[in-house]
Amino acid sequence: MEEIIVSYGSHIEDFDYCVFNYVNEDLNIFCTTNEGWSKVPVIFSSPERSFSSKNYQGIRDQNGTLIFPIITIIRGDYKKPFNRSSMFGVNQFNQILIHKEINQIKTAERRRSKAKRFYNNPYTQINDNRVIYNLYYIDQPTTSEIDYIIKVKTNFQTQMNEIIGRFATHLHNINYFVKQRNNNKYEGFVDENFKNNSNGESLNEDERFFETQASIKMRGHLVESKNGETPKVTVRESASDIAFTNEIVTNGSIDDYIANLK
Repeated sequence: MEEIIVSYGSHIEDFDYCVFNYVNEDLNIFCTTNEGWSKVPVIFSSPERSFSSKNYQGIRDQNGTLIFPIITIIRGDYKKPFNRSSMFGVNQFNQILIHKEINQIKTAERRRSKAKRFYNNPYTQINDNRVIYNLYYIDQPTTSEIDYIIKVKTNFQTQMNEIIGRFATHLHNINYFVKQRNNNKYEGFVDENFKNNSNGESLNEDERFFETQASIKMRGHLVESKNGETPKVTVRESASDIAFTNEIVTNGSIDDYIANLK
């Protein structure tokens, strides 16, 4: 028997959500502004202007110029690391077993049927250790890594100090965090280097700003849908018995025939 139940896939968009939620919700960065102690807005880079104006109100002035401080997230390189292909290695099977559990109903029915066949009573206790399992399979996931660039831009050095201080101290002396979305887990690794791209030391007449760039690598698995369908978990039943029948011919079994030839 085979049954198909709906499951949640893992997509590149889930990676984006995880890194955005980490910066926007977990870090929850505030700094000192002209309006007091305010939360720094976080945006995913390069949304359409109409979308940005509706969903990120307050980040642009009347002329459409971004108001600092602001944090932007840019998706960088995608990598499919074959040297870190997880527990599945170079497994070529299309589906993998993720879970199994005893099918108590089918196991009990099998034992009652055997007891009735041998003792003519389905409720007779018999010594039978064979168990029927429900086996859960999914399409084999693909190990993936995506790099993200986080840019922090402010008008004042004091604001930059407050924001970068939050980045540096949130994970203390480690650079690792885990985010969960749609029953999938994704690992994040914060790069130890924070690159300074400020023009504060420039004597040009350009507008002065302070910019620091950080990097986060998100690692997880992709389980993409096929033909627009939601990825599914397939449930199969294990075999109750593996039996080899003894072939009988007109003159007896094959073993008897061979014995008579000697």
